[in-house]
Amino acid sequence: MGQALCPHDLAGLKAATNIVELAPLLHFTPKGLSYVVYHIGDAQKYTTFEIPKRSGGKPIIRAPEARLKLLQQRLQELLQRCLNELEDPANPRKALAHGFVPGKSIITNARQHQRRRYVLNVDIKDFFPSLNFGRVRGFFISDNRFALNPAVATVIAQIACFNNELPQGSPCSPIVSNLIGHVLDVRLARLAREHKVTYSRYADDLTFSTNKQDFPQELARPSTHQPNAWVVGDVLRKELKRAGFEANDAKTRLQFAGSRQAVTGLVVNSKVNVPPEYYRSTRSMCNSLFGTGSFHVDTPAGPVPGTWEQLLGRLSYLWHVKNIADQRRALEKRQEPAGIKTLFDKTLFYWHFVANEFPTIVTEGKTDISYLKLAIGRLVGGYPRLGEMKAGKLLSKVRYLKFSRVVHEVMQVGGGAGDLKFLVANFRKRSTRYKHAPRAHPVIVLVDNDEGGKDIFALAKQLGIPAISMTTVQPFYRIWENLYLVKTPEKGVVGKSMIEDLFDPALLKTKLGSKTFDPGQEQEDGSTYGKQVFVERVVRPNAATVNFDGFKPLLDRIDAVIADYAAVLAAKVHPAQSQQPAA
Repeated sequence: MGQALCPHDLAGLKAATNIVELAPLLHFTPKGLSYVVYHIGDAQKYTTFEIPKRSGGKPIIRAPEARLKLLQQRLQELLQRCLNELEDPANPRKALAHGFVPGKSIITNARQHQRRRYVLNVDIKDFFPSLNFGRVRGFFISDNRFALNPAVATVIAQIACFNNELPQGSPCSPIVSNLIGHVLDVRLARLAREHKVTYSRYADDLTFSTNKQDFPQELARPSTHQPNAWVVGDVLRKELKRAGFEANDAKTRLQFAGSRQAVTGLVVNSKVNVPPEYYRSTRSMCNSLFGTGSFHVDTPAGPVPGTWEQLLGRLSYLWHVKNIADQRRALEKRQEPAGIKTLFDKTLFYWHFVANEFPTIVTEGKTDISYLKLAIGRLVGGYPRLGEMKAGKLLSKVRYLKFSRVVHEVMQVGGGAGDLKFLVANFRKRSTRYKHAPRAHPVIVLVDNDEGGKDIFALAKQLGIPAISMTTVQPFYRIWENLYLVKTPEKGVVGKSMIEDLFDPALLKTKLGSKTFDPGQEQEDGSTYGKQVFVERVVRPNAATVNFDGFKPLLDRIDAVIADYAAVLAAKVHPAQSQQPAA
């Protein structure tokens, strides 16, 4: 989570004269900042790998190690806050850069160029590598908006650069590249206005479009060497060179209204949309997965086995674009979901609940997941089916349904007993839609044993499960096939309980200032604080000393589910309504 906005960030950055004064602005100690920048060896700072691009090529991605990544994230946040200070709310600037900018995306970039006679795409050659240490340091010294002390600019460049370039994969590379690229944007926007052309940039992709009768030769002209090819015009090439960049001529193309026009991978002839063949190939991959358990991805070298990450990435991209392009009201979208949402939903359900590679726990909220992870980490020695310690780290053998925005909007599961009831009610019907349905691991729906769970208990009875109430004490209830229901352990005569009751009562009474913990509060307000604050400020920081023994009865129940389902599979028997633990 980003740091809170401070109206003096830019002034503080300008006033800093050394690493000691810079460190607090990055929420580091001077010693910690110095250690990350100067004492972690270059060989340990980054992990390097390649990711093939759809447009061709394999850019080198450098993933920073954890401490450096945190420092770079803090630098990105500081620079973004400085930009926010520089922005005039009464007179906001028109966005020219759409890559890595809050509120902007490939969609906002493509929309600038809809329904045009001509669309010119120009690619900047070696965009990130061309932004070297000297350019980064020089920018922060010479740019009027920053004008930093040279010593501070040097440290910032050392944080941001590696091997004398901005590394792709660093959290701060995007914002630094946009800051330096702003000079280019201003010059190209001026050039575009002179020729009545629209200009925008997304990272290293430059786009110009117009409805003029003829495309300006200053920006692009026909190649004298290749038929039907275009090259960057002399004036545009000169402006790129002035700003320290060079065009990749192999990727320069002028697209006409009579043929497909694409901007950052999106078709813009009439409305912004994904190429139809991309959607069809993704749908084919999903259908293959549902039918056989595997799928293939086409590459220049031929089809290769696909991965979950590839498929979910494609679906997320398709849904993001098509959902924004769908101008219907939210209620209409829910009542009549678009094809991509239905496909994405079906795939997510398959991944989480049908082809899940580990036992999957579905909780009522995000904080429940945090509690369970921390409790298992402390008690793992007694629960080898839930995890094991390797090299001092917990290797979890269970997975959790994380309540992300995608899970909430696509699967309509956002936490709470109401959403869990919806999941349980439709689980059997949805599970039987797949020809390939391994169901190798259980899905464990975990609910608080309180008033909120009564609707789920009543639903279970409708599904054929004998009566469940707050006073019934079975360790688990098998609803259907691999779907199980587990309640928090019963408490007292009436049985009512919630997961927070598993903590030591003294911990629940922890005060933060004058505020006390209220598990029913969703947001911090007034004299109390809620669950998220309890996790982040009370439980997690003290996890090494918190007494998690109260979680043992709940972990026993989860462990019993895993053992029971293993026995069911071993016997190759799947009774629809069995609630008895394995012997």
